[in-house]
Amino acid sequence: MRRAYNAILNAPSTLWATPTFGTPRLPRSLPCRHLSIVDSPKLHQVEVGVGSSGHVILDIHNPANADAANPIILYLPRGPCLAEPPHPPTTSALSALNHITDATTIQINYRISSTLPFPTPVHDVLACYDWVLKTLVHGPASWQNPPRFPRVGICGELVGGSLAAMLALTECHSQKPGRISAAALGNPIADWTFPAAESPHEEMDAIDLSDSRSEAVEPLLRKRTQAKQRTIDSWTAFANSHSLSAQALLSVRDTFFTKPEKWFDPFASPLLFFRTATTEIPTLEQRDPATDPATDSATDPASVPVKKRKARRPYPPLYSDLRLPIMRVDVGEESLLRDQGVELAERVKRSSPSYMKQAAGWEGEGLATEQMREDVDVELVKRGGVGLWGEDELVEVGRWLGEALCRHKG
Repeated sequence: MRRAYNAILNAPSTLWATPTFGTPRLPRSLPCRHLSIVDSPKLHQVEVGVGSSGHVILDIHNPANADAANPIILYLPRGPCLAEPPHPPTTSALSALNHITDATTIQINYRISSTLPFPTPVHDVLACYDWVLKTLVHGPASWQNPPRFPRVGICGELVGGSLAAMLALTECHSQKPGRISAAALGNPIADWTFPAAESPHEEMDAIDLSDSRSEAVEPLLRKRTQAKQRTIDSWTAFANSHSLSAQALLSVRDTFFTKPEKWFDPFASPLLFFRTATTEIPTLEQRDPATDPATDSATDPASVPVKKRKARRPYPPLYSDLRLPIMRVDVGEESLLRDQGVELAERVKRSSPSYMKQAAGWEGEGLATEQMREDVDVELVKRGGVGLWGEDELVEVGRWLGEALCRHKG
């Protein structure tokens, strides 16, 4: 159903890891039911059916000056990642987006739990996006002559940031009305495989210790240690953060995924659209042995998943009609997800049409000069602390989305 998804399924196995979710099976006509009005006439709820697996509730906030061609902003909540969410965005913050952007703001209350694991949230978001296309994008404004189609942006953080990235990277066909034109991501979980565990002897093995000249070996070890400390990754540096810890995310991953294979699907881990995973799919013996005090396999190098070098994947595919949206990635300076966000922004930036065609050595005729000059517009914002969005930050993000949608050309 999804061209991008089918392209991945049909690509050579040497290029793509086979997705494990399967093609989303969504009904041609999405059933929906309008619920009672909540709080004010500008806010109402709609139930959107997702095949035979239930329904999702949309909270729709209409602007004061409602118009069928008003921009549309999709908001995906952060998900149940935090035990004590600090200042989570509220209905008042979402309503403020209408005043700032004059856009219709839609909160997609996707489902995710131990009984509704991945790919349920992926299917939910795709179903709700289809409903937005059918009901709002192809609504009354599209019947005019010439037709007017609302521009669509999306924002989300943590799990919501992951899902927002997934939708932005796959629903951005250049000639499609209602394509995702702008995306703002806050601390997105862009790669559920997380950094691979390294052997405690990795640094030692890189140096020949058979040399009896300890005076020569020690400076090398010291230099390696100092270099490693200078380049320590955010996952390691902030693993014990009170707000968002590595243990909490690993626990959430065990809850949200029934099999480790599903971590490696690009629709769950959007960074894997652009590169390979850094580990193999863990075997039964390798699945978190450190948490079992009855086994000493954690000290056995053979039980540790092998760390692999990242290999680039060309995305979007060279001849596809995908054009990545204007994008903003917010990361916290002290967030263990910081490196993922920075890498996502860098890889999206390097996916400009000119860069991809030059990298592939494409020399065909007829390529528009404008397209060759076009670069993907990506902004990286670093915030203090963990960098989670509160009401003020969400309003700022909404303002950015409004400006991005205004400058979007089509």
